[in-house]
Amino acid sequence: MVRAGVVNYPGQWKESCFSEIQAPPKRYAIIDLQGLTESIGFVGLNDFQRAHRQWVEQGLENGRGCRDESWSGSIAVGSLPIVEKIKSELGAKAGIASLSY
Repeated sequence: MVRAGVVNYPGQWKESCFSEIQAPPKRYAIIDLQGLTESIGFVGLNDFQRAHRQWVEQGLENGRGCRDESWSGSIAVGSLPIVEKIKSELGAKAGIASLSY
């Protein structure tokens, strides 16, 4: 089940990143969709959204409806200066002082 059995499909949980990617809010977005789209090699947002839906649907079909650490385990994602700032602020408190890229 997705989200600990609360919903069966990520789109049913409006606070999920799935919903933000598929139906971006007009204000107060958390995800930089343009940056994300470009950083993983897609030309446009529509192409990325279509691929994202397919990845999620394939994962659910293959029985991977639970948390996938590779998607949700990061403490900080963003440009190198943002990640460096967060690393320096958290340092040993988060056990990330020796992380590399």
